[in-house]
Amino acid sequence: MTGESSLLRIPREIRDQILKLVLLEGNIFYPYGYGPSTGEESSRTRKAPQISILSVNKQMSLEGNAIL
Repeated sequence: MTGESSLLRIPREIRDQILKLVLLEGNIFYPYGYGPSTGEESSRTRKAPQISILSVNKQMSLEGNAIL
Protein backbone atom coordinates (compact mmCIF):
# COMPACT_ATOMS: atom_id res chain seq x y z
CA MET A 1 0.00 0.00 0.00
CA THR A 2 1.42 3.35 -0.99
CA GLY A 3 0.26 6.86 -0.42
CA GLU A 4 0.64 9.84 1.79
CA SER A 5 1.11 9.30 5.51
CA SER A 6 -2.01 10.15 7.49
CA LEU A 7 0.15 12.50 9.57
CA LEU A 8 0.86 14.53 6.46
CA ARG A 9 -2.85 15.07 5.86
CA ILE A 10 -2.99 17.09 9.09
CA PRO A 11 -2.31 20.83 8.66
CA ARG A 12 1.33 21.81 9.29
CA GLU A 13 0.50 23.94 12.34
CA ILE A 14 -1.16 20.98 14.07
CA ARG A 15 1.68 18.61 13.08
CA ASP A 16 4.12 21.07 14.65
CA GLN A 17 2.13 21.01 17.89
CA ILE A 18 2.10 17.20 17.86
CA LEU A 19 5.84 17.06 17.20
CA LYS A 20 6.55 19.49 20.04
CA LEU A 21 4.51 17.38 22.45
CA VAL A 22 6.13 14.13 21.35
CA LEU A 23 9.71 15.34 20.95
CA LEU A 24 10.04 17.97 23.66
CA GLU A 25 7.64 16.92 26.39
CA GLY A 26 7.55 13.19 25.73
CA ASN A 27 4.31 12.53 27.60
CA ILE A 28 2.73 9.69 25.67
CA PHE A 29 -0.34 7.79 26.88
CA TYR A 30 -0.74 4.25 25.61
CA PRO A 31 -4.35 3.02 25.63
CA TYR A 32 -4.98 -0.37 27.21
CA GLY A 33 -3.29 -3.11 25.23
CA TYR A 34 -0.83 -0.89 23.34
CA GLY A 35 2.70 0.29 23.95
CA PRO A 36 5.38 -0.91 26.34
CA SER A 37 4.20 -2.91 29.31
CA THR A 38 5.85 -3.94 32.55
CA GLY A 39 2.69 -5.19 34.18
CA GLU A 40 2.19 -2.00 36.16
CA GLU A 41 -0.59 0.53 35.64
CA SER A 42 1.94 3.38 35.68
CA SER A 43 3.64 1.93 32.60
CA ARG A 44 0.74 3.20 30.47
CA THR A 45 2.28 6.68 30.48
CA ARG A 46 5.78 7.13 29.19
CA LYS A 47 7.71 10.32 29.93
CA ALA A 48 10.61 10.37 27.52
CA PRO A 49 11.13 12.05 24.16
CA GLN A 50 9.81 9.81 21.40
CA ILE A 51 12.21 10.35 18.52
CA SER A 52 10.90 7.34 16.59
CA ILE A 53 8.33 9.65 14.99
CA LEU A 54 11.23 11.07 12.96
CA SER A 55 11.48 7.77 11.09
CA VAL A 56 7.93 7.92 9.71
CA ASN A 57 9.14 9.52 6.50
CA LYS A 58 11.56 12.13 5.19
CA GLN A 59 9.18 15.06 5.61
CA MET A 60 8.41 14.22 9.25
CA SER A 61 12.14 13.84 9.87
CA LEU A 62 12.82 17.29 8.44
CA GLU A 63 9.97 18.92 10.34
CA GLY A 64 10.89 17.18 13.61
CA ASN A 65 14.57 18.03 13.34
CA ALA A 66 13.63 21.69 12.83
CA ILE A 67 11.85 21.58 16.19
CA LEU A 68 14.74 19.88 17.98
